[in-house]
Amino acid sequence: MFTPTIQMWTFTVEPRLTRDLMLQVGYAGSQSYHTNLTLDTNVAPPQVCQNPQGCISGGVLPASQRGLVPQGATYMAPGARPNPYVNYTVSWFDGGTSSYHALNVSLMKRATHGFAFKANYSYSKVMDLNSAILAPSGENEPATLFSPYNLSLNRGVAAYSLHHQFNANFSYQLPFGNGQRFGSGASGWMNQLIGGWQWNGIVTAQGGFPMTPVIGFNNSGTGDQATPTYPTGIRISTGK
Repeated sequence: MFTPTIQMWTFTVEPRLTRDLMLQVGYAGSQSYHTNLTLDTNVAPPQVCQNPQGCISGGVLPASQRGLVPQGATYMAPGARPNPYVNYTVSWFDGGTSSYHALNVSLMKRATHGFAFKANYSYSKVMDLNSAILAPSGENEPATLFSPYNLSLNRGVAAYSLHHQFNANFSYQLPFGNGQRFGSGASGWMNQLIGGWQWNGIVTAQGGFPMTPVIGFNNSGTGDQATPTYPTGIRISTGK
């Protein structure tokens, strides 16, 4: 297995709006290779229905649970696993990829009159084949890939992808104490009591995580009991 690899790049422009106010606009991206994937290797290859009357789908399911798919649908033809003496497998491979792209906008104010702040907004998207290795990632995505024959069926928005993120922090020197607006003549213990106070805060807001709806069991006929089926109109879905 190859060592996981990541390439990262950024581009940022920092125009100064005023003497104490600066704007940052930037792009950040990355591409990962050789990330871990979990899948069942004891699965027959899927077929594409060529019959105008439809095709019987069900793979290793009993005949009573098989169904009919329309022409052009990808399905599992009735039959046994490639190795009928082995159940479904949990195998690890290093064929995973992921990509990240983000637009970042920041506004920063240097401390003047006791007040400073920084606000940042990011619009981003993470795409991958799978966000988990063994257990569901964030409780919103199956842990294994659907088919080892077409990894792109599982390519979609990552389970941890956040489209919108906003963060801000500020600091305000309260105008109390010696030399300040209020209590400017204070000294000694009085100045120690009312002076030097600050108001600091952090604000964070973000959108929700994506979700992969599943029907709770595998009715595609692949025989992989670790991967439930996605609720689409065909037996093998397009993943996330």
